Amino acid sequence: QVREQGADYGKGTQPEGKRKVNIEYISANPTGPMHVGHGRWAALGSATANLMRHAGYEVFEEFYINDHGVQMDKFGLSIAARYLQQLGHEDAAVPEGGYNGLYVNDIAKEIIDRDGNKWEDADEHERMVEFREFGYAYIMKMFHDITDRFGNHFERWQSEREMYLPSDEFGGKSPFEYCIGNLKDKGDIYEKDGAVWFKSSEYGDEKDRVVRKADGDYTYFASDVAYHYWKKERGFDILIDIWGADHHGYIARVAAVLAAMGFPGALEVMLGQLVNLFRDGKPVRMSKRTGEMITFEELIDEVGIDATRYYMLSRSTEQPIDFDIDVAKKQDSSNPVYYVQYAHARICKLLRDEAGHSGEDNLDMAAVATEAIPADVDLSVLTAPEELALMRKMSEFGDLIALGGRGERSGEEQLCALGHDAHVGIGSAQCAGAAAHTQNHRHLRDHAGNLCDLRIQLGIGREHIQALGQLCAHRVIERDDRAAGLCGHLQDLDVLLNVLDGNSLAVLIDSVCLLTCCIAAGSTHRTIGKQRGVFPVIEKLGEDFSLIDL
Repeated sequence: QVREQGADYGKGTQPEGKRKVNIEYISANPTGPMHVGHGRWAALGSATANLMRHAGYEVFEEFYINDHGVQMDKFGLSIAARYLQQLGHEDAAVPEGGYNGLYVNDIAKEIIDRDGNKWEDADEHERMVEFREFGYAYIMKMFHDITDRFGNHFERWQSEREMYLPSDEFGGKSPFEYCIGNLKDKGDIYEKDGAVWFKSSEYGDEKDRVVRKADGDYTYFASDVAYHYWKKERGFDILIDIWGADHHGYIARVAAVLAAMGFPGALEVMLGQLVNLFRDGKPVRMSKRTGEMITFEELIDEVGIDATRYYMLSRSTEQPIDFDIDVAKKQDSSNPVYYVQYAHARICKLLRDEAGHSGEDNLDMAAVATEAIPADVDLSVLTAPEELALMRKMSEFGDLIALGGRGERSGEEQLCALGHDAHVGIGSAQCAGAAAHTQNHRHLRDHAGNLCDLRIQLGIGREHIQALGQLCAHRVIERDDRAAGLCGHLQDLDVLLNVLDGNSLAVLIDSVCLLTCCIAAGSTHRTIGKQRGVFPVIEKLGEDFSLIDL
């Protein structure tokens, strides 16, 4: 089945009215290079979109460009200061709250290369606008280049400026004016102390929010009001935003706007913590090359795209990530990325060898598998525990996709588990004496290779912790009575503890209880203790939770 369906294996469907999804992520200010935190959102947004597509959703990826407001003007003034400094005006100063990175010097130099001293004596405002727009284009090219390289595919790059520009779509009004007009008609907008306020407290927010200040400037929230309403008007059923944890306070107010406009519950926000960089266990913040903050681009230059994507998804979004650059570069089993890649490479090599293509590269592995393994191969001889475990793991992929499509966004441990199971299956195959038995192991490897490719193609997924905890217990009760099988499920639970939330604790404890009962009923404690053991799982549940309690 895996082989026949290929990249469609495990694909799901979703009902009309709950299918169209807009995922907005990264959304960096176009005033400087992306930092490593943006890299986390890039990986998370891409993996979420890939996974939800496979679960049957119509997913639209969007990058919101924060190109409106005073920070853009400060960016233009910062470039102007560096431009003048390079022309000999040493007294030219970067404005307070401006941008001091070396990239600003690079932008100023490009302007000099293009225009010489043309702007040296120009009107200050005119020069700021010109340099602001030049720098804006310069940074946006960086954004496009790095996201294309990283594998992000944005269908729309939405400018914040458009929220305040007249549009035929809104009868000649700007999206902001149109949205505020509708809210005013509903009685949800009022004026106080010269400012314009939204009655967000009537829709679940802790207080009302200003959308336009007394001096006439718009707040950042004003853009959010128009933007999220516009996304719903474009026909999306579900809006998913990926924000940094420092934006937590914005969730209630944006959700309130959508509720006021008739779309309660339409917004989902994934909040994420920071990325802490390390080298050989020691914190590192500065680039050796520039002496400044390490950028997202520098990180993937050093460790590669696969490793960066993997480690950026290695923790729940609620947890900070400790990203050790040296570990990510290791070429041994201590690096989980290498472990997954090695499992896949090893499978492909075995298939090439069997098909008589040893040493050849750039082959169509599906064609190689077809050549190596006949369609009518006898699978009835696959009875070893390792073979059955690997086939069960493969059969659960569709369930994992269905659960993950709308569950907790974490699941890199599934790749490691697959790599481990594939290695176990291959090791058993190499020890088998019968040629037919070995050939059928190779058929199993082919399935594992296709599945591994598919998992990597989807990105590292996310699973619902509670449902997977129940699944672990169900698998033990229904199908596994061997210590080796139990150990694999205990390992699943061990992984779950790293991303456990409060709502899942009870069912996870129940799952461990069920596992322990199975162990006590008929399995060998010594065998389990030597391999994985229930004790590490129990110890992680807390000091007061013991085997005796179970």
